[in-house]
Amino acid sequence: MGVFPHDSDIAASKLIKLWCVEGFVELLWDNPSFNELNAMAYLKNLVSANVVKVRQQSSSGGIKTCNIYPFFWHICMREAGEQKFFHVIDSNGNQGIESQRRHCIHNNVLFGIKDVRKSMTSISNVRSILCTGPHHQYPIPICLDFSLLRVLDALTIRFYGFPSEVVKLVQLRYLAITYNGKLPVSISKLYNLEYLIVRQYLSVLSSGARRPYLPKEIWDMQGLRHLQVMGSDLPDPSYDSALFTKPLNTFRY
Repeated sequence: MGVFPHDSDIAASKLIKLWCVEGFVELLWDNPSFNELNAMAYLKNLVSANVVKVRQQSSSGGIKTCNIYPFFWHICMREAGEQKFFHVIDSNGNQGIESQRRHCIHNNVLFGIKDVRKSMTSISNVRSILCTGPHHQYPIPICLDFSLLRVLDALTIRFYGFPSEVVKLVQLRYLAITYNGKLPVSISKLYNLEYLIVRQYLSVLSSGARRPYLPKEIWDMQGLRHLQVMGSDLPDPSYDSALFTKPLNTFRY
């Protein structure tokens, strides 16, 4: 949880998905829904131990948002640095960044700072990139040439054009972006993808009739377990599509 700013509210649903896809949760069953319930149990244990604070409850009384107490956040940051568990890219120097596999990017630091963007080009072995901090309505240059990348959470960055590099990241398990356009057919090449989250900037919808912005090939992605889109209709799946015969665990739009 140290990858998030210490004063930020973290969506519990997002946190447990990241824990699952990163392999931080012991997989006791083949059913992904059960594993997410197991992850939620871990989170509740942290709340009971006064490590994590509940910020907002859901309508059912569960945990909607949370954050980590400052004391433990600083411990996380120190331990992560010593064990090279993750690295927060900032403007204060990024020595040893090449050996880190998980990176957190603060968008307010990335914006307009050439040294930070230059540092990103040297982390070819990176496995996870999480973009945190404030949302930006203007495009921010971000390097995505990472063939081993498994997690890309870039919801706080607005993409005006779909980043073509993404469809080459065949190891991706988790992809979350903010993009108002139509996804390319080639998105279906991400055969390892388990979580796909696409949001529109400020919920802006095109005028007139709603149109699909997911290609019909999305239903052929056999590994997909969670699909969350907003602002558009979806194409109908064919009867022989992978997700028609093997339903999604979570589907929201």
